[in-house]
Amino acid sequence: MLLLLADQKKEGTSFSTLAFGAFDLSLYSPTLPEFVSHYAREHINSDPEHREAVKETYSVEYAGRTFFRADNKQPMGDGRTLYVAFVYTKFRGYYLGGFVSADSPEGLDQAANSLQGLSFRENTPNPKCIMTGDENSKPGGVLGGVITSKPPLKPGQPQRVRVSQGVSTGLLTTKVQPQYPDDAKQARIQGQVVLQAEISKTGDIMDLALISGHPMLAPAAIEAVKQWKYKPYLLKGEPMNVETQVTVNFVLSGH
Repeated sequence: MLLLLADQKKEGTSFSTLAFGAFDLSLYSPTLPEFVSHYAREHINSDPEHREAVKETYSVEYAGRTFFRADNKQPMGDGRTLYVAFVYTKFRGYYLGGFVSADSPEGLDQAANSLQGLSFRENTPNPKCIMTGDENSKPGGVLGGVITSKPPLKPGQPQRVRVSQGVSTGLLTTKVQPQYPDDAKQARIQGQVVLQAEISKTGDIMDLALISGHPMLAPAAIEAVKQWKYKPYLLKGEPMNVETQVTVNFVLSGH
């Protein structure tokens, strides 16, 4: 689930980008350092000829919490170098974090240091939160600021069913193509973005989480897939929420 995307243009052609999201731990088994290392390796493996590690996964303190961070770099089409850091912490059943990118090591650290402004309120009730794990739960539970709009479940009712990507593709009725990010075009970045998607009983996208893909492509993929529409998935004649995977391909012209 993407929570924040911020691009900052600086003097001249300098820039930095911050993308921040929440990943449900029930969908991931690796430890936090393994999780960060996996994303950093995926980034390199998608173009090993041009991408390399700058610093392997290490711990760092932001906003009074321990994050894990891994730094990579790659050439851009205009001769500059793009530096990317994957930064995550564990909080209330989620991996919170994302990536920062900049065109210099100093700019990368400056963008990452913006995470110092985060506030983690462990024990502050949020009246908009709904606890869905217990049929007796009521609004006002503490989720540390991670808000869900999902209604409480009826006793014995499954929350959702998992289906293959092939099955969900067969239910797809509206597919919006992503807009290729200009920065990614300039850096000659292409490839697949794989998302974990939850589809509502009416066929609308309820939630998205990034599984793999280049950080400069992921926001565009998420923005497009949020607009996709599906036929309802029926289980014993009843529409169900569906969990599946979605793959979005980015291919540069001439390739």
